[in-house]
Amino acid sequence: MHHHDEEAMLLIQMNNHATWLIQFGHYTEAYYQLRRTMELEEMNGRSFGSDYCGHRVEVLVRVGRATLSSVAHTVDGTMFSSPLVITFDTTTPTRKDISYPMGIRTNDSANLQRQHTVCATALYNMGLACHLRLQRHSLSSSQQRHLQRTVQVFYQQALDICQTLPLSILQLAICNNLLQLTMVEQEDWDVGCFWYNIFCRLLDQGDLTFATMTGSSEGLWKHFLQVKAYYSTTNPYAAGAA
Repeated sequence: MHHHDEEAMLLIQMNNHATWLIQFGHYTEAYYQLRRTMELEEMNGRSFGSDYCGHRVEVLVRVGRATLSSVAHTVDGTMFSSPLVITFDTTTPTRKDISYPMGIRTNDSANLQRQHTVCATALYNMGLACHLRLQRHSLSSSQQRHLQRTVQVFYQQALDICQTLPLSILQLAICNNLLQLTMVEQEDWDVGCFWYNIFCRLLDQGDLTFATMTGSSEGLWKHFLQVKAYYSTTNPYAAGAA
């Protein structure tokens, strides 16, 4: 296995271990574990900022398809509280007629898609760890404001990256939690309406692609529809947008 492959495997493994930490309430440990791994990748020449979406970056994942496979536990209320797990296949497909999502067939495009999946998922889990700490620990007002800004930055970075991916649980989970953050915790209805519109647009796209989602996603899909209904009735801005 190449050195870059080993580093890619490390990020995937650290992401999946962080989901376990989040499950058991070790939010700070999960956050710093992912942060250290991401910083290591940056030191080795792979940026995870906005430039990471460019085609000039080195291939990060060469271990077959890296896809969102499962949530670690059930969601609660109007928040999507589940950390996301990445699965990977250590055998690289060799058939030429493999049908990649969105009709992508070239190795470079498929590798780029896997890069974005891994990176965006790790950023989402970092944001979620901070978000759950914000909700479930007593913090001062200044600490709350700082953590809210941190959560928003991670979610938005993850969403920027995964816009290149086919619709998945990841995009919906991010918008779901940005709704929770802006409407419920910050009570910023204008910003909340912006995220509500994006959330509804993703759900509309999901109606067209739902047949391609796995059976295990059906319960999650119902959660997202319930969230949409909740915000359409509790927020007058969202009700007008719906």
